[in-house]
Amino acid sequence: MAKLHSLRFSTALHAIAFTVLFHLLSGYLQADSLQLSQPLARPQSAEWIP
Repeated sequence: MAKLHSLRFSTALHAIAFTVLFHLLSGYLQADSLQLSQPLARPQSAEWIP
């Protein structure tokens, strides 16, 4: 039973760690893409204007 409990505990820890890492990564990627899209938005919008 102790092994099963530790297995469940480590699985829960892995799930929590993965969720935290995923949120940090997505937040970092969103901030990075926002910074990249700001200078790129002007030429792209200029191209789309007829």
